[in-house]
Amino acid sequence: SELDHTERAEAWKLLLELRRKCTIVISTTSPEEADSIGDYVGIIDHRRVISFGTIPNLRRLYNERYTIRFIPKASRLLEAAEKLSEISQNVRQEDMKIVVSSQEDDDIAKILEIAEHYVDPFECRIETFYPLMMNMYVKAVGCDIHKSLDVVTSCFKAEEDQFNFEINSKLWTKIRA
Repeated sequence: SELDHTERAEAWKLLLELRRKCTIVISTTSPEEADSIGDYVGIIDHRRVISFGTIPNLRRLYNERYTIRFIPKASRLLEAAEKLSEISQNVRQEDMKIVVSSQEDDDIAKILEIAEHYVDPFECRIETFYPLMMNMYVKAVGCDIHKSLDVVTSCFKAEEDQFNFEINSKLWTKIRA
């Protein structure tokens, strides 16, 4: 059964105290829990470890930390993409949108500075651990669900503690099939 917020906070506090003295192995479907408590995270599929490492290393391997989407003026689309390519190698065009991804905290300010010259409204997303977990699964299994993944990540609330893994169980079932 799922713990309420108070019970979860108490359990996490106890686990954080215990891990100073010994190694603890936890099985969870909660990306938030894995991100908050775990020093190392392993993703297991059908009794096989498909990814293992520290969360920062897994982020570098499987995901971009920042994703910015914006729609530049049509006449400046190529110019904007060219300027952004000087900062990040992960610049792509989706229809009339430009999507830029980066791992580096320093890059985000440079990307936003360039973006503001080409467009007024834009979207910036900092990835949570759930999309990282999905990307690890996709790359390990070899299927392509990035469009579905974008739909799932755009449904998240800003407060990660409101995230419920079971909400996306239908999508997760499709991915595993």
